[in-house]
Amino acid sequence: MALTEKQRKIALGVAIIIGVAAVIAGLIVLLVVLLSKEDFCDKPPSLPTQLYVTETDGNVMIKWSQAGYTCNATYFVQYSINGGPQVEVPIADLQHTVIKPPVCSDMLIRLRTVGESGKIGEESLDQNYTVLPVHAYVTNTAVTRTDTGIVASWDKPTGLEACDMNYSVKFTSEFGEFNEQTASKSVTVQEDIFCFYLRVQVSTVVGFSETWFADVGKVNAEDIAANLSISSENPYLLVATWSYHNEDLCSFSYTVTYKFGLESQTSEVSEPRATFDVQYCVAATLSILPSALDGEYTGVASVMVANQNPDKMVLQPVENVKFLMDGLSMAVSWNVHKSLRRCLNLFKVTARNGNLGQEASCQGTSGCAVILSSFCPSTEFIISPRTLQGETVRKTYSC
Repeated sequence: MALTEKQRKIALGVAIIIGVAAVIAGLIVLLVVLLSKEDFCDKPPSLPTQLYVTETDGNVMIKWSQAGYTCNATYFVQYSINGGPQVEVPIADLQHTVIKPPVCSDMLIRLRTVGESGKIGEESLDQNYTVLPVHAYVTNTAVTRTDTGIVASWDKPTGLEACDMNYSVKFTSEFGEFNEQTASKSVTVQEDIFCFYLRVQVSTVVGFSETWFADVGKVNAEDIAANLSISSENPYLLVATWSYHNEDLCSFSYTVTYKFGLESQTSEVSEPRATFDVQYCVAATLSILPSALDGEYTGVASVMVANQNPDKMVLQPVENVKFLMDGLSMAVSWNVHKSLRRCLNLFKVTARNGNLGQEASCQGTSGCAVILSSFCPSTEFIISPRTLQGETVRKTYSC
């Protein structure tokens, strides 16, 4: 149905009103945004939250994070070298490079911000920095023992020979870490500050900066098993005793190994004393290994064992003597003591029947046979070592 002229005029009027209202609303929104932006940009900028200073190929790179509460901040980097004139550089970016400042120089770096409106941030971000090569490690390191103690020594890092510096020395032992500061290129410490081992590390301290620790060296307790004594008062038993490093402070346990030929005996002890069954006629060594902490100590105290030949010992060389009679023959057998089983053993057996006035003999290493017309009523058997010094064993056989 077609609109009347009156209806068309009404519709046109409504459309015009709605359009005007939309334009007014848009203008209001734009005005609010402009006013808000002006208010935001009018604030003084806040500082960046972080300031980084790094060094690459002798150039010092200064970096920072974005400032807050500002539209387009300008950053002003201020720095002075060794207390000299202050240099200020305006930067729109978030970094600045100082080209090749002198090595070992101290830099005072300051960062401030200026907002788009020209308002300056109320605070500044400061940092002290010393220009050093990244790997400024000490050189010619050494750790030596002297009459006065353990001496750790070093030279200045390469390229920094003309720089004034101090040194931070870190000592590490099984007790933990402790540090010492020195202006000298050496430090002396006493042996009583560690038990197993002492590691020495040094870093250079120049101005505001300290380099990473560099290893100077490590020493182990040389006298971990000093004054080693081996006793063989008992001919069948080897007794080893020793003193140990810093015994008033330290407490050790030991693995002690008595090695003879291809065989060995091992004993775990918590006191400086160990006992073993003696083995004669074979080369032997005694090794003492303290139980190490964290694998740091690996030294072994090792000595040759003396008195390996029983020629001057009073021994009972045979045991478990047995007899087996077969008519006129008597088979005699024995076991050589375990301490002598690696020796060249030869024994003479003498049979004496006192009643008949008869005597016969034989030789063997572990047995032999003697022939008599009779072994009754009793016969004495004398087993004597021929190649070893030792006691004669006497046994009587009775019928």
